[in-house]
Amino acid sequence: MEANNRPLALRSWTAQRNSYTEAVQAVGDALHEQHSRDPALDKFIDVTLHQRVFSQSGANWDQYRAIETTVTGDETDYVEGMRLPSELVGYLLWHENLQSIETGRRTHPYDWNVGETFDKPIRADLDSAPFLGTRRQKSPTLYRFKNLNLTDTSEQYTVQVDRKRTIRRHFGGRVLNIVRNSVVLHDTDPNDGLPEGIKALIQAERDRARSDKEYDYDDHSTELREYLEAHLSRRATAGKPSWVTPILTTYYAAKIDAVKAEELKQIVEE
Repeated sequence: MEANNRPLALRSWTAQRNSYTEAVQAVGDALHEQHSRDPALDKFIDVTLHQRVFSQSGANWDQYRAIETTVTGDETDYVEGMRLPSELVGYLLWHENLQSIETGRRTHPYDWNVGETFDKPIRADLDSAPFLGTRRQKSPTLYRFKNLNLTDTSEQYTVQVDRKRTIRRHFGGRVLNIVRNSVVLHDTDPNDGLPEGIKALIQAERDRARSDKEYDYDDHSTELREYLEAHLSRRATAGKPSWVTPILTTYYAAKIDAVKAEELKQIVEE
C-alpha cells in the first residue's frame, strides 16, 4: 500500500516502523501543500489532525499491549500495518484478543479528490480477497460532533464532525468494515456562509457540552445527518459547499461484538 494510505499501526510506537511519526509527518506535508485564506481555520485543522493521530495511536497501542506477549516475528508486518487491508481484516478475525484494526488512512485537508487514489484501491482489495467472504453492506450514515471548539469564541462555528458508515461485512457478518470521513464545518467564506440552521445546532451542542459534565462525543446526531448528508453523500467533488472542509478519511474493521449497540441496531434493521 502507498505510504500516504497506510493505517496507523497497532504497534504504533516502535523503531521499525513508527506509524505515529509517519502520520504526524503526513499532517505536516498535507498542510504545507494546502492552505485556506483563514489562518484560524488552518490552525484548527492542524490541531485537530494532530489530536486525532495522538488519540488513535494511543488506542492502538493499548490494543497491542494486550496481545504483545503472543505476537511472533511472523506477525510483525500485521501489527505494524504493513499488509494489505484484506490481510489486516483476516488478522483481526484470527487473533481472538483483537477487537478492531485500522486498514487505511489518508490525511487530505481541503482536498475532496481522494476517491481514485484511496477509496477505490482499498475497496477493490477487500472485494477481491476470496478468503474474506466479503459482502457489500448498506447501512445508515451516522454523524457526530468530535471537536466543538469550546474555548475560542471568535471561531465559535468552527467544529469537527465525523461521518461514519458500514460498507462491507466479512466472514458471514462476524467482521464489519467501516469508513469514517472527518470534516470541519466553518463560517469563514463571506460568499457561502454556514446555514443558520447548522449555526443554531452547533450553538445548542456547544451549550450542552459546556453544561453537561458527562457529555459524550460518541453520541450520534440525526440533525447533523439531515443537514449534511445531501452534500456529503454526493460522489462528485464539484459543487460542494465551501463551509465544509474535508480533513481525514480512515477505514477500519471491527468484530461485530465490538460495535456499539446503537450502531449495530441500525445496521441490522437496515
